[in-house]
Amino acid sequence: MFYTITDEYIDYLSKENPHVMSNKQETRTYHRKYIGLVTELNGHKYFVPMSSPKDVDYLPNGDIKKDSLIKIYMRNKKVLYGTIRFNYMIPVPASELEEVTVNDEGDFKYKILMQSEYFFINSNRDKIEKTAVRLHKMRTTYNPERNKNKLMEITLDFVSLEKMCDAYKKK
Repeated sequence: MFYTITDEYIDYLSKENPHVMSNKQETRTYHRKYIGLVTELNGHKYFVPMSSPKDVDYLPNGDIKKDSLIKIYMRNKKVLYGTIRFNYMIPVPASELEEVTVNDEGDFKYKILMQSEYFFINSNRDKIEKTAVRLHKMRTTYNPERNKNKLMEITLDFVSLEKMCDAYKKK
């Protein structure tokens, strides 16, 4: 299942966490916001955003890069559909999640792309879950004074975001 998050919740998190991915309210094409999947971590629903392919997702020879702790490449053998961006995952109250129905998509090409992404996600659910759990554990126990880690420094602060999520639920 795919989800989006309300603009209000993204705006709320962005006030203290400017690196939270934006819903791009001003530049949104049609009704498209960031779409992602949801997993459970540390008693919270976590929204894991997906992103369109970018030039940086390819090696100089044109091959698709290999998966990492912060990014899984949704692909078949030769086509990159998009990426799953674990370093930008955020806890979200269920009330702020909006389910996306692939069959309701009006743009036929985008609908086919979403179906391919959905198939990839379902086929790789275990890998996706393990990556989310591993990154969450590493980031929540990360101490930059003990050891520097570039991946942890470009990953959102899940502890801070979970506190904000809990406070938002109480409103």
